[in-house]
Amino acid sequence: MRTLVKAPAKINLTLDVHHKRPDGYHEVEMIMTTIDLADRIELSELKDDRITILSHNRFVPDDQRNLAYQAAHLLKKRLGIKKEFQYPLIR
Repeated sequence: MRTLVKAPAKINLTLDVHHKRPDGYHEVEMIMTTIDLADRIELSELKDDRITILSHNRFVPDDQRNLAYQAAHLLKKRLGIKKEFQYPLIR
């Protein structure tokens, strides 16, 4: 199975960072708007029980720090998925 999706871009018009939460992230308050740009993301189902991030940008982490990795991990855990997913980030 292979799925291609677009992730629309946005810009923050205002961004206020508030207190740090117990999970290490900060509460934020923002006003944002979309712009006419998007990343194209390809999702591929593989056979093993792992998550792989592939990116052509050396500044994008390809491990557990990547938000796509974290989202995939949570989905797999909550839905009981035992297959590997590969996320090449196409720009």
